[in-house]
Amino acid sequence: MKPLYASANLSLMNVAGEWLRGRPRVQAAFQMAFDQLPAGTTFTFGAPIIRTLTPTVAIVNQTYWMGAWHPPNAARPGPGYRSSSRNLITRVLVKQQGRWLLTAGQGTAAASPPGRPAPAPTNALAKSTRSLSLNTCCTMKNLTYLLCLLPLCGACQKKNDVTPQAVPEFASTADAKAYFYDRDAQHNRAMAGHDSAFFARHFADTYYNCTPYGDLNNKAAEIQTLIHGPWVTVENMAPQFDIFTYAGDLASLTGTKRIKIRTPAGESFLYVRRTMVFQKLNGQWLSVSGQGTLVQTRYVGQ
Repeated sequence: MKPLYASANLSLMNVAGEWLRGRPRVQAAFQMAFDQLPAGTTFTFGAPIIRTLTPTVAIVNQTYWMGAWHPPNAARPGPGYRSSSRNLITRVLVKQQGRWLLTAGQGTAAASPPGRPAPAPTNALAKSTRSLSLNTCCTMKNLTYLLCLLPLCGACQKKNDVTPQAVPEFASTADAKAYFYDRDAQHNRAMAGHDSAFFARHFADTYYNCTPYGDLNNKAAEIQTLIHGPWVTVENMAPQFDIFTYAGDLASLTGTKRIKIRTPAGESFLYVRRTMVFQKLNGQWLSVSGQGTLVQTRYVGQ
């Protein structure tokens, strides 16, 4: 993966919840994925939602559909066959030396809750989509769209340590980390307590969130989702794999959550890897973007 398209410290999370860190590792994962995909596999992209947070940082949310594919000579359906899927991706881009580079990304596969079918491309949305096939999209510029492919890469990658850095107004790194961890804990309690007032205060008006089920919500829709959800408890786990970063008046925190939910069949647990992006606006830290990805069991302790 060339520096032309991605920063050296690139970090991507695929739709299975696996983290890949560093440009060489991401490139190797993409290559392994493309080696397994047959030519002609199609991708259809919805219109992106682009928000420029600062002159050098932007967030892009986008829905895409990956067409059905199967290994050569495989039955349809049959072993190895994969049906079409809908996914959402969030990308963070930074402008360095006059060029926009991908520095972080997270994918979420649509996994509908019981009783609710997954949305499909509509006629209205089709007007703002574009399609690619594997034959025509094998440049690294287009690879940034294809987070859905990363689960094909197999084994987990060894992770680099990420050292948290202090937001400028904090006296130390520990103070900055404590502030955002406390903010995250408040979010957990508000979620379990269905506290709409907390979210109304702490979400920016331009807030967008991709839910673990593949819905892209604005502020109003996300508040409704949170206060009407089946959450019983929400707790953080595996803090040794959290990522905390900042740049000026921006900060982000990625961690793993264990969520107990109540269903008609009884209580069960979800494991979600979640990223929140914060921006200091008018003297207040507000959430401007969020994304949750359901984590496969093998990646829970990653």
